[in-house]
Amino acid sequence: MKLCRFLGDEIQAAQIQQQANSFAEKMVEILYDSEENLFKDVLIETGEQQPLKTPACFFPLWAGVDIEES
Repeated sequence: MKLCRFLGDEIQAAQIQQQANSFAEKMVEILYDSEENLFKDVLIETGEQQPLKTPACFFPLWAGVDIEES
């Protein structure tokens, strides 16, 4: 998105931002555990969140995915 804006392509930048927002919403919906306030890995076959805590639990936050404060 930043590169598109740098190059003056605001239309492409807006499309990329929209895709990023949609992906972030899905990450919160599927991976976020509000009880533990962490993002978790999920088994694709079952959709079950895994209890193992790793540094990956914080990657969505590092990437800028917002979560609502309770």
